[in-house]
Amino acid sequence: MKTSGRPLKTYKSWLARIFIISFIVFLGANTFWVVILDLPPPPIAGPITESGKPSFTITTQQLISLVSLITSVTSLIGFLVTACISWRKERREGAHSDLDLEKKKLELEKLRLDIARISQENSLRSKGPSDLL
Repeated sequence: MKTSGRPLKTYKSWLARIFIISFIVFLGANTFWVVILDLPPPPIAGPITESGKPSFTITTQQLISLVSLITSVTSLIGFLVTACISWRKERREGAHSDLDLEKKKLELEKLRLDIARISQENSLRSKGPSDLL
C-alpha cells in the first residue's frame, strides 16, 4: 500500500499553525490582563455559599486562557504525533527503496549474464562445424 505523505504534511502544518496561533493568544491574553490592565490574578474560588463551601466561578480571563492553553497543548501533541509518524514512514520508505535498488541491481546483473551467455551461444552456432577445424 503506497500512499503519499501529503495528508501527513497537511495535518502537520495545520497543527503547527494552530499551536502557534493559540499559544500567541494564550500569551497575549495573559499579558494583556496582567501587564496592560494591571489586574490581580483572579481568585480560584468564588464567594462562600450558604452551605459553607466556596462556589467555583470562572472569569472571562480564565476561560480564554484555559481554552487557548488546552488548544495549544492539544495541537502540540498532534503535531508531535504526526511528525513522529511521518518520520517513521520516511525511514521505512527509505529502507524499502534501498532494498528495491539492490533488487534491481541483482536483476540487471542477471540480465547481463544472460545476454553474455546468449551472445556466446550465438557466436558458437554461427561458426559452424567447418570453422572449428
